[in-house]
Amino acid sequence: MKLSVIIVNYNVKHYIAQCVDSVFCALGGTPGIDGEVVVVDDHSNDHSCSYLRHRCGHDSRFSIIENIHNLGFAKANNIGIRQSQGDYVLLLNPDTVVAEDGTQTVINRNF
Repeated sequence: MKLSVIIVNYNVKHYIAQCVDSVFCALGGTPGIDGEVVVVDDHSNDHSCSYLRHRCGHDSRFSIIENIHNLGFAKANNIGIRQSQGDYVLLLNPDTVVAEDGTQTVINRNF
């Protein structure tokens, strides 16, 4: 796998949904990037996890890790990184929207 995208979520259900959608769009462009999206939920109480499972759970490139306590941003990112399988890791905030050619442009320029 080429790229793992790690997103830490804490009570931002609608932002995270837009972010994940934009990442899948960027990964799926022509010719496409072999990648995955790992969401680490830091004990949200806004039903983010069930919402994301309903929206994205069918996609094998998507996984969600539910922390049973709010461990903080850095620790949650480290959990996601350890779970990831990509050669490269991209850390995103959940309020980020990735351009359709964003991941392809970065990979072509830097790797």
